[in-house]
Amino acid sequence: GDGAPVLADFRRQLTRRLARIAARTLVTELHEARRLGRLSGEGSEERFRDFVASTARRDGLDRLVTGYPVLARLLATACLNSADAFAELVARLAADRHLLAPAGVFGDRGGALGASAGPGALTGVEAGAGDSHRGGRSVMLLRFADGTRLVYKPRPLAAHRHFNSLAEWFGSLPGAPDLRVLRVLDRGDYGWAEFVEERPCASEAETGQFYRRQG
Repeated sequence: GDGAPVLADFRRQLTRRLARIAARTLVTELHEARRLGRLSGEGSEERFRDFVASTARRDGLDRLVTGYPVLARLLATACLNSADAFAELVARLAADRHLLAPAGVFGDRGGALGASAGPGALTGVEAGAGDSHRGGRSVMLLRFADGTRLVYKPRPLAAHRHFNSLAEWFGSLPGAPDLRVLRVLDRGDYGWAEFVEERPCASEAETGQFYRRQG
């Protein structure tokens, strides 16, 4: 399939990451440029746009990284780490595709997909809300052509597996509630997890079931 949307997601996420790293420095530079009268424009919005345009030019970027060498190193490291993490994700997905549907991590669609089928081409990748670890690696939400979503976790999922086993044992006891476990595929240093969409309880019975499962 066309990988352009996935690469566009990667570029957007990398841009946001670089902006977070450079934000305080850029604010300092903006105030300094305003104090020295370097900005042109009728109002504050036009002057801000002028600052962005001048900083984004080659000479502006050269001036920024020369004046802040530590920032330059942080930005370069973030770019390299993000590219490595993204390439690693794509390679792991390609290697594990045949294992995902049998593991049930495509959720209720898994049965319809068959033992070796998949949900089509990868169409999007979204960074999770958690912190990044091990060189910029973080939880990622993958979207596929048929609408299926899958969670990639760049860390061991053994704890999830053990919890699932405990929950299944508990659920087999007389009178125990029907506990729904999160289906995962543990691949050692990383793993794949079923995506669960958040939705409100639709009835009083569902509300009661929710609180019973919560304990």
